[in-house]
Amino acid sequence: MLSNAKIPAKHVLFASIILSAAISAEAATVHLVNIADTLDPTIGKSVKVDQAAIDSRFQDSISVRGALRVAEINGERCRREVILRTIQGLNVGTDDAVVVFYAGHGANDPRVGHYLSFPRIKGYLIRSELIAAIRAKRPRLGVVSTDCCNRQIVIPTNSFYPQERGHPPVPPRIKAPFRALFFDVTGFVDITSSQPGEASISYPSLVLPDGKEYAGRGGLWTSSLVETIDMQFGRPATWAEVTAKSARNTSRQFRQLVPDGLDNPADPAHPQMTQTPLISLDVRIIRLTDPDPDALPTPAPAPAPADDAFIVAYPKQRLGIHGYVNPGIEGLFVYATQAGSPAAKLGLERDDVILAINENKVRTAKGYQRMLVQAEGIARLTYRDVRTGRIMKTDVTLVGRFAGRARSSVGEPANRPVFGAAATVVEGGLRVDGSAPGSPAELVGLDPGDVITEINGRAVTTVPAYFAAVAASPDEMSFTVLNVRTGQKQGMVVTLDRP
Repeated sequence: MLSNAKIPAKHVLFASIILSAAISAEAATVHLVNIADTLDPTIGKSVKVDQAAIDSRFQDSISVRGALRVAEINGERCRREVILRTIQGLNVGTDDAVVVFYAGHGANDPRVGHYLSFPRIKGYLIRSELIAAIRAKRPRLGVVSTDCCNRQIVIPTNSFYPQERGHPPVPPRIKAPFRALFFDVTGFVDITSSQPGEASISYPSLVLPDGKEYAGRGGLWTSSLVETIDMQFGRPATWAEVTAKSARNTSRQFRQLVPDGLDNPADPAHPQMTQTPLISLDVRIIRLTDPDPDALPTPAPAPAPADDAFIVAYPKQRLGIHGYVNPGIEGLFVYATQAGSPAAKLGLERDDVILAINENKVRTAKGYQRMLVQAEGIARLTYRDVRTGRIMKTDVTLVGRFAGRARSSVGEPANRPVFGAAATVVEGGLRVDGSAPGSPAELVGLDPGDVITEINGRAVTTVPAYFAAVAASPDEMSFTVLNVRTGQKQGMVVTLDRP
């Protein structure tokens, strides 16, 4: 099942592989059944992106005539019987591969395991049924990649499904990564995009200047898989390396998108902090794939930036908050607001608590900052009013929609303290020696003796690195400070004083 969070939830993948045959790859055919639950408006745009990405990669990579046949299922046709009848109707040879991709809702019933869910028609397809349908065709290789959630939800009883017909494509040559993955191996691959109890998420939609939403990327797993295969640059690939890289990237992207974690309905006290694909491989190579002679050379990796470079392109997303997070308590407590900012115009005042941005709970200063950067100009704010105790929700237009690339500096301008904290290097970070009157550092309540240990999630151990981090920061900068009064580390957010 998909989450109702701003970031759509969904995802799971696995691949089944059966039968070995040593016939020439040119005689083999890949039967691609490409499925997306576009009927559901909560995820329709995202899963359509996934479906299009899979289709384009297969069409571009397998262009030998007869080597690729595609059946596309979406909209009203995305249902159990349509999917099973489409697979049953495939004309599969002994050296063929059957590949099924699905993007949509899913869940896990302890009685039957993982299943695909079609909530708009109150239907479902048990994953084991899907595997059995592919096994029944006796292909050399079977692959099922389902990008959907894996949280525990008991299967509903209603299901209604009409029939479907697949449509074949027009093909011309097989690129080396696809030949190695789908033509030259046999065995069994079982992969899920998230562990039982986890949700699988998608990249958030972008809000265009005209207010329309654009789903530029789809689910984390499908996007990672497609990008990993693309990065082969014509070299043969193996299931082991492709799935391992895709899994690492999926987990990394999850942590970047939701650093404060995803609400866990089954255990509210322990939010989901990562999305970890499960991978089981039992694959044997039956033919060796040569590199593609027309492939582009692998690009050289970009040199790693120096520790004090901090050159990052951030959008300007200014709500105008100076605040802090109390350990163990959800929400960002307001300490002060910047004059004339959206927060000030909204009437936020000291001890109001920002609980969520775009329906995602705020648990850390870094998480608040990341959500604001990703808000694309408009943020749905959930906050608790300190005077009334009421929970309020409102849409806020952020100041300064986009900014150019920020660059390192050797110090803050003397006539305009962007942050305003004078600091000295000590063990573990930089000790605050004082704050300029009226500066953000003073407004957020920094005291002499406090030690700044991190800025925007990166350790700062030198004065040049400190100034560079401030210069390259988003307008609302997160940092961690060792509080001299309590002896505890505390996450803080400050709105930098920029024009």
